[in-house]
Amino acid sequence: MTQTLSQLENRGAFIERHIGPDAQQQQEMLKTVGADSLNALISQIVPKDIQLATPPQVG
Repeated sequence: MTQTLSQLENRGAFIERHIGPDAQQQQEMLKTVGADSLNALISQIVPKDIQLATPPQVG
């Protein structure tokens, strides 16, 4: 049995894995873990000695 490339693609699963949650889903997750924002969550879980004071220059 031969299948075309488009038949083998599973775009839905790829998109869901790589685009991530939308804003509403993010807020629900933050509420579940008791964080006010993504920055607050990061501050809570990333050790202070490896946090950057300013965002890296990308691009």
